[in-house]
Amino acid sequence: MILHCQGKPEGCKLLRIEVELEGEQTNRIVRSINIKGDFFAIPEERFDALESSLSNLPLEGFAAFFDARAREQGLQMAGIHGEGIVAVIRSGLYGA
Repeated sequence: MILHCQGKPEGCKLLRIEVELEGEQTNRIVRSINIKGDFFAIPEERFDALESSLSNLPLEGFAAFFDARAREQGLQMAGIHGEGIVAVIRSGLYGA
């Protein structure tokens, strides 16, 4: 399933996400994700590399992986974090 969702979760700027999910409610896998929005990530090319590394991950634990990988990449970010991304995806899934 391909989901287009957006939101402004706590601690984040507006996030626009296109995500391909697979699996059932308790075992969803993020097959691919594209994240846009009003956030800042410097340097931008490292964010692109981070985004490319987010394929084939379970939605459960996605937030922690995103945050850890961003630190490993040495990204300076404002207006985005892993929990916010997952919150937007869940809002798109469940209409919350």
